[in-house]
Amino acid sequence: MNPEKATHCKEIRKILKEALHGNKDLNLYLESGGKHAKLTDGAYSLTIPSSPSDRKSVKNFEKELTEFVKKLRENRITHEAHELGILYRLGCV
Repeated sequence: MNPEKATHCKEIRKILKEALHGNKDLNLYLESGGKHAKLTDGAYSLTIPSSPSDRKSVKNFEKELTEFVKKLRENRITHEAHELGILYRLGCV
């Protein structure tokens, strides 16, 4: 799914395009989900408003997206550190 199909809001489409392009390492993609589309990495997802009514909604979405990406990055670092610890204990590192 592309950002144009995910929402009617131009501002949110622009934010989504930037998020998808700037975070390619997280393997994010858009998925249709009933009433609203979702931005997901397969395990976690963020609901995308289809047509927010005001700028405050756009700002709230931008804040939620920033927190979502931050959470994904923190989880990724924790997961990688955990895997490295296991490899170290097994003597593979």
